[in-house]
Amino acid sequence: ARDGPRRPRPSPTPTSDIMGASNSKLPQHCEPLADGLWTLHSPHNRNFIGMQICSACLLIKTPSSGLVVINPPSHDQIFLDAVRKLCHDTGEKVTAVFSPGDWHHAYLMAWATAFPDANLYVASERVLTKQPALAPRLPAAIVVDTKNPSVPELAECCTLLPWLGCKQPPWIMGGDTSGTPRAEHVILHNPTSTLFVTDHLFGDGFMGKGISFNTIGFSLQSGAKDQALESAQRIIATRPRRLVFSHGDKSAVVFGDGTEAAEEVVAAALENAYKFCGAGAPSDVST
Repeated sequence: ARDGPRRPRPSPTPTSDIMGASNSKLPQHCEPLADGLWTLHSPHNRNFIGMQICSACLLIKTPSSGLVVINPPSHDQIFLDAVRKLCHDTGEKVTAVFSPGDWHHAYLMAWATAFPDANLYVASERVLTKQPALAPRLPAAIVVDTKNPSVPELAECCTLLPWLGCKQPPWIMGGDTSGTPRAEHVILHNPTSTLFVTDHLFGDGFMGKGISFNTIGFSLQSGAKDQALESAQRIIATRPRRLVFSHGDKSAVVFGDGTEAAEEVVAAALENAYKFCGAGAPSDVST
């Protein structure tokens, strides 16, 4: 045994899990993806080890609740301006900002400030711990329920699905206690069968692979494989025709063209990515 008191464990070097921003100051644009959907891509984001990962945002025009920003991709003014222009062009206001993954928090203060009247939704309490400056904001940030996620502004057009059964990566990566649950919510835009995935899956071509599971960031919790299996089956059962990923090159963050013909291709890609937890045809799992 070591003699004497132990020195306190230092905080991990990174102060945020998704760091950096675009180094390009060229004007950015929200690009149409489908009726009522746009993407906004930031090409130069880096993670805590300096790896370039890029970030993508999905913007949803709801039937009666304005525009909802899913996964703000950067704090650079050019991206905020792009959304302001979309508001002008559509005549809609940003009513909600939703960060559906608990490692995506570094840009939230900028978006909360830029759209002060919008409701701010976060994936878990971890986000508020990492961003204490959000605490005094009014309206206050809302932590989405881990097992039964709900964002009222999306209720008319989207289905929210939780990803359960996985734990945070090692302490050195994010400063989390060993075994702490990881939180992520998957968003299905029902009218276009478009599924937005934050971190638990990597898009086609990311890190030189096809669509794959993020086994470093989402290892299984002890005794929770059934929860991961059920999560995978519920996602497959939605039969999406298009996937949008939060990370990857601009050409790779969208998979599937939203047509009926894409449904089987997307299903096969999801089933292959979820093999690690034994997911297959979800015949007995309701959405």
